[in-house]
Amino acid sequence: MEITVTHINEYEKELLITVPWVMIEADYNDLLKKYAKFPFKGFRAGKAPVGAIESYFRNHIKNDLLAVASTRLCRKALKEKSMTAGSPIEITESELKKDQNLQFKANFIEMPQFELPDYQQLNLQSPEQDVKLDEISEKLLAQTDIALHPSFIENELKYSEIIAEDASDEEKNAAENRVKLMLILKKIADQDSIEVDEKDSDLRIKRIAAENDVTPEQLKEYLVINSGLTRLTDALLAETVLNYIIDIQN
Repeated sequence: MEITVTHINEYEKELLITVPWVMIEADYNDLLKKYAKFPFKGFRAGKAPVGAIESYFRNHIKNDLLAVASTRLCRKALKEKSMTAGSPIEITESELKKDQNLQFKANFIEMPQFELPDYQQLNLQSPEQDVKLDEISEKLLAQTDIALHPSFIENELKYSEIIAEDASDEEKNAAENRVKLMLILKKIADQDSIEVDEKDSDLRIKRIAAENDVTPEQLKEYLVINSGLTRLTDALLAETVLNYIIDIQN
């Protein structure tokens, strides 16, 4: 895998990731099998030649491939470059060349430097699970000093479709706290080797898809196109870390 790092500014980074075919061939073949079952004009389901499937479903296959592999590949690329993403990773400018490579850009804001509090002994007071989660969040925020670049808050506001210049102080403060909490939880996850995998993401996607009357495939493709897949993964990671913190309290 080839990785080129571009420093957009002091905080924002861009990785150009070129993945050799051998690293994605199995994922690609699995997707071909899936799309071979779909009917389309001129062929019965399961009877279309491979070339016709690849041509007709080209963009769908590429987006699905990114959905399946981009989190894994970005994690590997960041590790090779000794970098940590503080923001959700935005996947852009993807290109798939069969039997050659997959190439895409991954944009993110690098994790700022800060010290973690003693999250193993937070002296939680409430016996109720939901209240404990809020209590942990409040204590972690109160005990951690993080200097945030404005780009973090601007990006967070965008997900709520709020323009930073138009945001109220309350909206900005809420966005800042969400970002800081996510950074703290990510750092704990990295320190204690906590991860979520594709199966976890797929289960959550299926649940959200059912609630919104769309197929998991449609939702996953939408998330890839709109750079929402890593944000979903981050949300799952945050939930996992919060529950982990509850479990390790002494």
